[in-house]
Formats: sequence, structure tokens, C-alpha cells
Amino acid sequence: MTGMSIRAMASALPGENGVKGAVLTGRDIFSLQFREQSKGFKGFFTRFISKKTLEKTGRLVDRLENKTGIKTRNILLDNVAKYPNTYLGITAAVRTLEKAGVLPSKVQGFYYSTDTPDFVFPAQGLAVAKLLGIKPVQFGNSSLACVSMAQGLYEASGWIDRELCDNALILLGDVTSRLRLPHSNLERYIFGDGFVGIFLEKGKGGFKFTNIGIDPEVSDVFVHNQIYASQCLNYSSYELQDNFQYNDAALDILGEIDAVEYSYGLDDYLRNFGEVIDEKVKIGTPQGGKNSITKGMEIFKENTGIDITTNVIQSSSYKHGNIGAGALALSMLEGGVSLDDTVISSIAGVGGVKTVFEINPSFDGIKTKRITDAKPRPDYREIVERSIEELRRKKRKGKFELSELAISDLGEIKFTPISHKPMELTNLDRVMRSISNSAAL
Repeated sequence: MTGMSIRAMASALPGENGVKGAVLTGRDIFSLQFREQSKGFKGFFTRFISKKTLEKTGRLVDRLENKTGIKTRNILLDNVAKYPNTYLGITAAVRTLEKAGVLPSKVQGFYYSTDTPDFVFPAQGLAVAKLLGIKPVQFGNSSLACVSMAQGLYEASGWIDRELCDNALILLGDVTSRLRLPHSNLERYIFGDGFVGIFLEKGKGGFKFTNIGIDPEVSDVFVHNQIYASQCLNYSSYELQDNFQYNDAALDILGEIDAVEYSYGLDDYLRNFGEVIDEKVKIGTPQGGKNSITKGMEIFKENTGIDITTNVIQSSSYKHGNIGAGALALSMLEGGVSLDDTVISSIAGVGGVKTVFEINPSFDGIKTKRITDAKPRPDYREIVERSIEELRRKKRKGKFELSELAISDLGEIKFTPISHKPMELTNLDRVMRSISNSAAL
């Protein structure tokens, strides 16, 4: 069995350390959107929105930030980079390889994971590899959202273990600002953009992996369908969009479901692997907000009697927003985790995808185990229905407090997402010409 270890990690975050883009607070984002909507004849009437209404919206932004813990976000606006995913991926790759002291020509394995590519063909990873001058003997390209780090390490460590290559560069990240849709006003206050690179090579250390699975039932009812990506099939009526989605009640349900999944997943992992958690073990969490992580720790303590408060690595979302595929890796990079630490990460993400994996420098190679003894999950559909009915009940009694802080109170202001061109078929020469002047190259 071949041992392998992480030699270097580095990030590319808009607005930081010479990377194009900006670091924005929630009020910064609101100001940008309001100024954009106030331009020209169509925006004439938005200039007469009352100061009281604007102040009320500002309080909502503050309330969202306090609940999620997300204070700032790294955003790469459209007018900064024509191919933002490519730009950030290359920047993270260059910095990771420089930190590892490895030339691109010496990279043997290459794995790229993102849900927000610049084009549909060629594969985003292929394009970045060519632009970097990497000709990998092993290649992977995926779209796996929250579990991207687990899948990337599983694939790359497997290549090394089977002696298909001696090292691998893994790039994980997203331009999640692309996911903002006009019908949701919360998304822009949760997302951020960024990439993280990981260089893996033969050496002392190893990994433990369990199933990477998906629960379609979670996918069907998950509030992420409202907050993150599209209108949920069951809750797309105007009533619920107006009274549920445009306020922070959605975050409570999101937090509850996320918390159950990652705490139960960690419990399943410990029981099936026969592991224990001591003060030396670090716990990686989802890229969720403070509300879900805190609740998850409480549920885990209730079920196991173990308090993991001091073990949990701070979520990268607090400083950078949810950067998708690279969020967990960024938490490790910035959370005071050394390459000699044992880290167990329980991931529960968008649409029900979930897994648990462990980075362990004390043994060599890869260990895998199928989760056969899983703790039964609650009825998530019932959780959502119950919460929505509670909102309806409050409205009927005239006690719908959350509507007092709803962004929809801004009336005629219609927020629109940061626009981007649709993914395109393209050629690499065009991409190279577009980003040739960037600092990354």
C-alpha cells in the first residue's frame, strides 16, 4: 500500500493578495444593486424609496449576517474577468505549485472540480491544464458541489495508490456569484467566489473514505432549492416566494436540515469505522452558516454525549461566503490546520449529496468502508411543511414579524443577478488571449 500526503495548499480569492475582484459586505452588495437599479428612466421611481424602507432593508442584511456568520464575500464581477472560473483556477494552481516547488510540466495527475464552468466544451479542467502547460497521465473533471474535496482526494489518492502517477494537482472552486437568480433575494448575501489548490504526492500519510451518496428526498425538499439554485417544485407559489423566501426564515430550515445531516453523518462514520474523537482530531464542517454548524454540534452532543465545539474548524464562509467546491479546503487552509493534523470532515450539501472522509498522517495508504449502519433521518419534508405552516399561521394572526424585515418591501425595486454570458463552446486560443495579461500567467 502506497502512502500519500498533502504537500501544499493555496487559494485564489477575489480582492485578496493581488487577485482581481473585491471583498464586499452585505451592505456593499445592497448598495451596488440599488445604484444599478436607480440608473436611467426605468430607475426613476426607485430614487424615491423612503429612508425608513432602506434602513429596514439594512437591518435585514445585518440580521442575515448575524445568523449565518457571513460578514464578507469575495466577488469577481463580470467586468473584471471574461473567463472568471479559468482565471481563478489558474491563479490557485500557480500559487499551489509555487508553494510546493513543482513545475507544471512535472504534474502527473490533475483533477478539477467546479459547478460553475466558463464553457461546456472543452471540459473546464482540460482547458486549465492546457493553459498551465500540464499534460497529465491521469485526469478527472467533475461537478460535485460540497463533496468535491472528498471526491478529488479519493480519485487522486487512488491514482497514487495504484501507482498510476506519483503526484496530483487538485483544483476545487466556484464562481458562485453565477448562481444568483432574480427570484431569490437571499442568494447574493450568502455566496462568494474562489478556488483552492491541493498538491498531493507519495509520502507518509493516508485517507479514509466512506460512501459518497445522495438522498433524493433531501434534494426534493431542501430549502437550497429556494435559496441557492432554482424554484423548488413543491414551494414555487407566489405566496411562499413572497412570505417565505424573501426573509430569513428559510435560513432556519436550511440550518436545521444541514445540521441533522452533517451531525448524523459524523455519528455514522465513527460507529462504522470504530473511531473516537479526542482533542487532537479536527472536525471539518460544511460551508454552511453559523446557524447550521452550531445546531449540528448540539445535535451531535445530544446523540453521542461528545462535545466537539473545540474540535470544529471555523467555516470559510464567514470570511469569504460560500465558494462551493473549494469551501471545505479553504476552511482547512485558513483554519489553523497543519498538514500533520488528523481531520475528519462530515459534508452535507446542496440537493442531498453527502459523505464523510478523514485525512490521517499516522498511517499509509487508503482505507474505505461502506456505511451499513446509518442512523435513520427525520422526515425532511415534514420539517419544511411544518415551518411553512407556522409562517402562514403567524400571518393569519397578524404576527408575521419577519415580513417587517423583508427585502420584498422595497416594492418596485427588482434586483437582478450579476449577469454573465451563457456557457459556450469555445477554443483555447480565445481563452488564452482573453486572460494572457492576468497576473496568474
